[in-house]
Amino acid sequence: GWLWLPNNNITGDDDPKDDFVAHASAIAYPAGAPAWAREGLEAFWDAAPIAMDDLRAAGVVDWDVQRDMLGRPFPDYYGGDAFPDNKLPRGRVVRATRDAAPLSGVELLDAIRTAAAPDLVLEG
Repeated sequence: GWLWLPNNNITGDDDPKDDFVAHASAIAYPAGAPAWAREGLEAFWDAAPIAMDDLRAAGVVDWDVQRDMLGRPFPDYYGGDAFPDNKLPRGRVVRATRDAAPLSGVELLDAIRTAAAPDLVLEG
């Protein structure tokens, strides 16, 4: 599955917290983000690389940069024309992998569920 993860630790690109929060706030709250939303985005920025490292260390998944057809990091969901102040228009889109093969969203969720609760069986 593809994920939009700020401050990820695989692209090598600088993704300053204030710039990310301003960008994500502009997407979700065009009239201005409330304080609680900005705090949530800051927590997202802080937690993303930790979660990625923990999932990798536990052997659940590995990560790779999602690339476009020209081999460049995949562009942000919202293009530069719509949000010209986005300081990192490419590099936040990553994909989960296992043994260097990309995982689908279902496979990613199943890997995380299995690691968290190996005895849980979901039906339906």
